[in-house]
Amino acid sequence: MFSAAEVKVIEVATSDHLPLLLQLNKKVYMEKRRRFRFGNVWIKEQECFNVVKNSWDSNAGRDIWEKMNLACLKLDESEGGRTTFASARKRKNDFHRIKNQAGEWQETGEGIQGVVTSYFVELFKSTFSISKLTDREVVNQVTDEEKRELTREITTMEVKSVIFSMHPEKATGRDGLNPTFFQTYWGIVG
Repeated sequence: MFSAAEVKVIEVATSDHLPLLLQLNKKVYMEKRRRFRFGNVWIKEQECFNVVKNSWDSNAGRDIWEKMNLACLKLDESEGGRTTFASARKRKNDFHRIKNQAGEWQETGEGIQGVVTSYFVELFKSTFSISKLTDREVVNQVTDEEKRELTREITTMEVKSVIFSMHPEKATGRDGLNPTFFQTYWGIVG
């Protein structure tokens, strides 16, 4: 219906919301801003430590999200942030064939797309059955003590415990920082 229409997701480092750009008939060329990602190899560089420490210390009055965004910007501007490792990451993430559930290799674009689509359709298929409980019964199942526990402030020790229980190379968050960053620089950012 709208063969010339194009939808683009605009990545924003400062928000977890992604605005959409809808172009109906006209091609508009925008400079694509690459998303920041912390490279684990950077922790070997003293300069990376200095950038994180200076970014954190020089923004003492700001909240944690502002500090993290500023640290990301500084790292991105530093020598390590110039995507020297991006091409290796791109090669590592590239694949040209995949096995389907029957164990057969799929090598065409359609075949690969079919395997991936089938996997995620099955993964996210709902197996939840709606019980006959009313809202009143569900609300009454949470005690006052449980409500207090669920709404209390989260402690620094709880955050540290979660971060250090994660595998260091887990996927980055929207801010581009992975558990390696927080585990390595906890003495600064924690």
